[in-house]
Amino acid sequence: MTKGFVPYMTLWDDTEVVHTCSKNIEDVIVYFEKPSEEGFKVLKILLHNLEIKESKRINEYEEREWITFCLNNYDLIEEYSKVGGVHFA
Repeated sequence: MTKGFVPYMTLWDDTEVVHTCSKNIEDVIVYFEKPSEEGFKVLKILLHNLEIKESKRINEYEEREWITFCLNNYDLIEEYSKVGGVHFA
């Protein structure tokens, strides 16, 4: 797991989804990491405006899929980020 991030879930394709914790939604970052033959695929997104902060080895389809995941999980990630992660909710 990336330092400063708390686990959210592991997807069916071994993609790890973690996020930062903050009372301020503008500071919450969602981080996706998926193993591949070339190394890890990575996408780091600022949750409140879905701005991509980092992208490595991902294609357009994966980018759209992970952004959609953020939209669909926005409320839960926002809530969990305020209390220290899903394990404390």
